[in-house]
Amino acid sequence: MIKLVEGLPTFLVIGAMKAGTTSLYHYLRAHPQVFMPAIKAPEFFVAESNWTRGIDWYRRLFVLTGAEAVALGEASNAYTKYPQFAGVPQRIAAHIPDARLVYVVRDPIQRIWSHYRTRVREGSEKAPIERAVFDNPIYLDFCRYSVQLQQYLEYFPQEQLLVITSEDLREVREATMRRVYGFLGVDANFVPADLDRDLRRSRIG
Repeated sequence: MIKLVEGLPTFLVIGAMKAGTTSLYHYLRAHPQVFMPAIKAPEFFVAESNWTRGIDWYRRLFVLTGAEAVALGEASNAYTKYPQFAGVPQRIAAHIPDARLVYVVRDPIQRIWSHYRTRVREGSEKAPIERAVFDNPIYLDFCRYSVQLQQYLEYFPQEQLLVITSEDLREVREATMRRVYGFLGVDANFVPADLDRDLRRSRIG
């Protein structure tokens, strides 16, 4: 059993963007032994986001209301957006050094295409994809999964990191969730009622 320490998370879903973290968040949140706040992505450990709010603000997100939880967690894909956001693993290690880290990766071409289409839909990308991918480094940087992982391996042992694929989460969902549940120290035989549903925000996300 993973111990709850100071009301802070025992695990983090650290990304990747457009790889299925929203679906994973919902499947995890459905588990009776898991607590995740209603705010899916608090991005606390990102200096440019909510770091200045302070650790007490973050801790309040994990106040339990009722049932005992075995694992507390959150899902912020900004935690694997190096070098756009640097220093994240150091901050995590300083506050929750024993945290389990789950990283969802996706075929890079598919991830880039989904990322690009989302930015176009939001109005933040105007260039055609063949130019955008080379003009804006975020498309490739967020797919450099080994580079992202290396930032964490400087501060966390490998056994605290679990890497799963978006493809497995979609195609062998029950087996993949058993792996994730087991890694987090909760009942791996639990099957969420909505496990047969793809809970991503969009079909391309």
